[in-house]
Amino acid sequence: MHRRQALACSAAALALAAALACDPSEAATTSATLTVTARVGGNCRFNPPSTTSFTLAFNTYTPSAGNLNVSTNLQVRCTSGVPFQIALGGGGSGNVANRRMSATGAPAETLAYQLYTDAAYTTIWGDGSSGTAVRSSVGTPGPQTFTIYGRIPDSGTNLAAAPRTDYRDVVTITVTY
Repeated sequence: MHRRQALACSAAALALAAALACDPSEAATTSATLTVTARVGGNCRFNPPSTTSFTLAFNTYTPSAGNLNVSTNLQVRCTSGVPFQIALGGGGSGNVANRRMSATGAPAETLAYQLYTDAAYTTIWGDGSSGTAVRSSVGTPGPQTFTIYGRIPDSGTNLAAAPRTDYRDVVTITVTY
């Protein structure tokens, strides 16, 4: 008899469960919220992202022919709204106010040059020391272009530079954000 009672109870329980499942008036719900968060970090990079060097080529300086002026562009892309500044190091001389290229071969000569923030060649682009300036901006949705103006002055020092010798310097570009 116990077995019949157990089967009857099981059948009754299944019928009750089915009735409850099919009766929407008997269903209950509860709800909660899920908060989804993220933070956009500030980021700056050169554009295109694979760029690791830029070139400012003076080509041939002819002593006594006047200053030799050239320019080049660099592009920086920073997260929108992020303030940043671009500094240029002193190169091999280590002095932003007195930059010098070194001869790539003998004799061991130097050639004075300078980098500027403006086409008038009045503001030296450096690291903010020794009266030099940095370039400052705020990130925008796209890359920003900055022009570096270079000058080899037709100075007494440069007039004595060795002819037919190549000169070179490497300046570090630092973007701080």
